[in-house]
Formats: sequence, structure tokens, C-alpha cells
Amino acid sequence: MAREISSLESLRKLSIIIPTFNPTDFDLIQANITSYSSLENVEIIIVDSSQDRFYERLLNEHDHLQYFWCETNSRAARLNMGADKARGEWLLLHHPRSSLKASAVAQFLVNAHLYLWGGFTHKFDMDHPLLKFTSWYSNKVRGPRGIIYLDHCLFCKKEDYQKMGTVPAVDIFEDTIISKLLLKRLGPPVILDDVSLTSSIRFKTNGVLKQALLNQYLKILFSLSSDHKKMNKIYEKKTKLNSNYKK
Repeated sequence: MAREISSLESLRKLSIIIPTFNPTDFDLIQANITSYSSLENVEIIIVDSSQDRFYERLLNEHDHLQYFWCETNSRAARLNMGADKARGEWLLLHHPRSSLKASAVAQFLVNAHLYLWGGFTHKFDMDHPLLKFTSWYSNKVRGPRGIIYLDHCLFCKKEDYQKMGTVPAVDIFEDTIISKLLLKRLGPPVILDDVSLTSSIRFKTNGVLKQALLNQYLKILFSLSSDHKKMNKIYEKKTKLNSNYKK
């Protein structure tokens, strides 16, 4: 259930939507919310699928925070709910394991009128040649071609999110689908210079090379229109960061 919003609170310019699931992300998400809460014209929306509504406790600590819970393994469903509840002109689809500096968000608010959609510069929190290459490729090749992953902290206007077409409640590759819809509607994205620092927990858990190869394998399956639940079961097998399948 959402916290009641006072009728005196005005429409926000930016809605930061954080799709939560795994309680191990709590400290980072709490730190991000604390940082962003200092900004004017910003609301923060948590759409949570964690067991026992773990993230609901944050309502007691932060103003301008809305909380919603939905039982789903689909991060797309969480993002859709957040977009529907948002009161901001702009949406910032915020990866639960990424961090932006408050100054980066503030600078975006100043310059938002210059953009149609896009994301921030990706960087992993682990120093490894393969991860550096992955970020470079995402920032310089894949991103400019129109695919902005969620760990770039993707942004667009709420109006465009609503008008781009239905985002299916898939369990994986929702950011690729969103990007393709926005690309078709608005053209190429912009990648801002400020950094979205992203956790490398999957690479640390599974091994850098193994995780990198797994990512490429899943992209091939996606291009072949494989079942999204089966793909995500492979992706989440050890980590269970975004979803947890009982069978």
C-alpha cells in the first residue's frame, strides 16, 4: 500500500523508479534514496517484489517516497507499475544495484529539456579488463545504436513511456525491449557523461569470463525469441537478484 501523498504536494519534475527484490541490495538502495532525497522536484518510487515487503520500512525514513508491492518475477512489471504511479514529467528507471551522484541527477534536471531519452555512462565497481571493455562497448557502441540497459539508469518522459507501446511483463531483457520501443518513437538516445556505477556481483559470484559468456549466450537466445522465463531462470540460477523461481 502506498504512503498517502498530501494534496499540497505539487507535481514533481522527476520520478526515480527503483524496482526492488533482493534484501541484500538494501544498504545501497537506502544510501541512494538518502542522497536523492536532498533534491527538489524529485520523487522516489519503490516497486517491490521482495519477500515480506522488506523495503516497505524505508517509508518511515524518507519524505517524497512512494512504496508499492507486487508479487512478480518480472522487473518489467515493476517498472510499468512505477511509471503508472509516477507524478513526474520525467522517469528515471533506476537499476537497484547502480548508483548516481545526487549532483548528476541535479544536472540532469537542469538540462532535461535538451534530451528525448537516454542514460548515464556505465561503469562497473570492479576493476577488470573485460568489465572495462564491456562498459566501453555499452557506452560507445551499443548505447549510441539505441540499446540502453537498465544499469545506465535509463530516462525518458513519462508521456513517451506511455505512448511508446505496451512493455510486456517479461522476466528478462525488459530494458532491451524498452530501448527498442523508445528508439522507434524518438530516435537515438543520449548518454550523459556522469557515471552510473554498477555492482559487479554477478561477475564476482559466477566468475568474470563465465558470466560474460553467459550474457552473450542469453542475448543469442533472446534474438531467437526464446521463452523469457527459461532465459531468466538460467540468468538467476545462483544469484536470485531480480527473481526467484520455486521450481
